[in-house]
Amino acid sequence: MMVRDVSIEAYRKIKANGLLKNKMLQAYEVFYNHGPLTSLRANDIFCHINEQRSNLNQFRATMTHLQDAGVLRMVGTVVSPETGMKVGEYDVTSGLPVRDKKPTKKEKKAAILFMIEDLVQVIPEESKEELLPPLRELWKAVNNL
Repeated sequence: MMVRDVSIEAYRKIKANGLLKNKMLQAYEVFYNHGPLTSLRANDIFCHINEQRSNLNQFRATMTHLQDAGVLRMVGTVVSPETGMKVGEYDVTSGLPVRDKKPTKKEKKAAILFMIEDLVQVIPEESKEELLPPLRELWKAVNNL
């Protein structure tokens, strides 16, 4: 028998503090209460509990968000009784959700400018005369964003 790495404290904090949006919390609860599960089986349970029509693609997108937040992970593979194919089996983690910090426009711009600088450093001397003017224009365009 597999021991699950789940945490009642994490579940309570997620629920009490609204750390997951409504639909994501409902999907998380399916895995928390019934996991580990395949995406197809989890979707069936989710639809039954919430009295919704099945939309597996939408449910899998929700699973991806839960994985990106660090609260759901693939724990193994099984042969699906529905399809006969080898599929992933997922379960909740004992962690709290983390939000990816998206880079700001300023950070993105700086990264592009550094890439241009790096590119200039590796241009062979014989090609610099030809390639530097377009790279300068690119630099100016990015810098003016």
